[in-house]
Amino acid sequence: MKTLDELKSDVIEWAIERNLDTADPHKQMLKVTEEAGEAAGALAKSKHKDLEMEIGDLLVTLIILTRQLDMDITSCLEAAHNKNANRKGETINGIYIKKEDLTKDIQECKNCNKEINTEHDTFITMNVEGVIEEYVCYECI
Repeated sequence: MKTLDELKSDVIEWAIERNLDTADPHKQMLKVTEEAGEAAGALAKSKHKDLEMEIGDLLVTLIILTRQLDMDITSCLEAAHNKNANRKGETINGIYIKKEDLTKDIQECKNCNKEINTEHDTFITMNVEGVIEEYVCYECI
């Protein structure tokens, strides 16, 4: 099995042979999103073999895009890793949300007095003017 660096070199060579390395990166981004959609479709259908191929296609399109933009995909990955390595946040419903994007609005449940995040953990009731009258946690509904 080839290393990631060897495969990256093969993809770049393939792209150069087809003049894709100097093509319009805006059009290449369309290919990236197309492949991301195909990967999403394979995942939704639980087609593991297809998903493996689509993720590979997605990587190929990203390698070519970075080449067109005079970037290196390894450097891009390293920059993203360095940015995220010490990021604080929390996972909500299977999605990691960085700390600065978390809602700071904490209220108290009217039934059990537990602190609840009003964006993620509450059921609210409003009066006819649209003003929130009470917050209730999902456990108390």
